[in-house]
Amino acid sequence: MPRFLVIASALLIGPVAGCARGPELVAVTGTVQFDGRPAPGTGVTFWPTDSSPPDAAGCGGTVFTDDTGAFVLGDGAASGLRPGAYKVTFTRVVDRAGRPAPLAKPSEVGGRESVPAEYLDRDRTPVTVTLARPATALELSVPQAK
Repeated sequence: MPRFLVIASALLIGPVAGCARGPELVAVTGTVQFDGRPAPGTGVTFWPTDSSPPDAAGCGGTVFTDDTGAFVLGDGAASGLRPGAYKVTFTRVVDRAGRPAPLAKPSEVGGRESVPAEYLDRDRTPVTVTLARPATALELSVPQAK
């Protein structure tokens, strides 16, 4: 398993495990593409559009895509997100050679953010999804920053 997936999985255990105490949850799976190509190493964050407090069960979460651009967030039984509407933001730092560098800041790898600015900001992102029980599969597409 690539190192970034191990790190991303460890980061998700806390937030996703904390979601087990609340309402019924939705398992979310999907893929992310940039300009029609798989987007490995992309951070995908789900922001609830309702006024849930930030520590509410199933209140949102972040997951990183694998080498094929796919992701899994929760199992729907003990972890996942609450059903409802979410704004979705993305982040994908690439190094000088254009390789994904998940969990890195552009300055750390001499690279850049490869997602257009509006997709980084939860107030400006044009991507909204609705999650429904028992599971939701998403195909998300983002243009690559020029």
